[in-house]
Parts: sequence; structure tokens; C-alpha cells
Amino acid sequence: MSTTEKTSIDEAPKPNSKQALEELQRNVENILTPLGYEVVALEQSVAGGRKLTLYIDFLNNEDESRRIGLQDCVEATKAVDELFETTELVTGNYTLDVSSPGVERPLRKAEDYNRFSGKKVKLHTFRPLEKRKPKTTLTGKRTGSRKTLSAAWRDWRLNPESR
Repeated sequence: MSTTEKTSIDEAPKPNSKQALEELQRNVENILTPLGYEVVALEQSVAGGRKLTLYIDFLNNEDESRRIGLQDCVEATKAVDELFETTELVTGNYTLDVSSPGVERPLRKAEDYNRFSGKKVKLHTFRPLEKRKPKTTLTGKRTGSRKTLSAAWRDWRLNPESR
């Protein structure tokens, strides 16, 4: 490997980039996991002013017996405050919002597919599936290591690690 290649691999991601947000999310996970919180997602939006939204849930809450409340959001905000104040991964002005993923929690990770296996999901697509409406309620199920969404007319295989 040339010196040029090594330098580009070892460089920090460009501030505010997708890679920077992914690294920041890993840093946030390192802080919140010991406190019993799962980081569901860290999203950036610019509509109505720049905002970073951190979605959290409880670790090991498969039965959904516990719900994230205001006090949990406050605790998580205090825990990550110094990281967000000192990081060079996100620059400029922004508002940090800490929230639960809500009842319409998106399935993002392979663990989400396992956790919600056998439950009804709402599928949003960018185009109609087989001339059907883009918003179709399907039943999710796990078959071995393969994840599928099933409807009366067809099964779709999913790769939850890809986006």
C-alpha cells in the first residue's frame, strides 16, 4: 500500500458527511450502551433549520415492556452533551433532539428484523410493487438467516444490512 493510500484510509471523515455521522453514532453508542440504552439511529435534517435527531430505546427490551420517557431523553442528552460539544465530526449550528423511535419504528438493523419477526409491518417503497400501492401492510417473518416480507401474493427476500 502506498503512503497516499494509507493517508486516505486513516483520515477522519469529512465533517457533516454520512461517514462522519456513522462514526459519531458509534461514539454515542459507546456512551449510551453502558447506561442501558440502544442507539436506534442518528439522523440529520435541514428542513426548518439544521437538526440532529438521536433515537434511543432500552437495551434488551424485546417484549417492549418499557417505553422511553422524557427523563430517559434528558439522561441521554446529558450523557452525550460533551461529545457533541467537542466533536469535529459535526460542525456548524444545529439542534440536538433525543427521542424514542416511536410506535412506527423503522427496521434498520438485522436485530430489528429478529425483534419484530412475526409482527405486522408497514412497507414504504419508492415505486409500486406489482402495480399495488406503495404503502402496503405486510406481515414480516424470519426464515432461517433470511428475512422475508410476506403478502398474500408474494414473498420478498430482504438484506437488512444493506440500505
